[in-house]
Amino acid sequence: MRFDSRKFLLTGIGLLAIAYVVTCLLLFFRQRYFIFRPTSQFLTLPSSPDFKLPYKDERLPIANSSEYIHGWWIQAPSA
Repeated sequence: MRFDSRKFLLTGIGLLAIAYVVTCLLLFFRQRYFIFRPTSQFLTLPSSPDFKLPYKDERLPIANSSEYIHGWWIQAPSA
């Protein structure tokens, strides 16, 4: 029985092509679940008992707009 390298190579390339197409289809049809959609409600604060982090509310104004970006400044712990 002789090992046929050409058949082995074509089978490998075919399997890789099938795996690639299946991965592309999976990503295409499931892409809406990979997008992060934040909520406007705070579920917990950095000062909650789970984290116990001191923080400062920060509001950064957006240029040429009356809107701002809200965030928390959490100081890095001293070494």
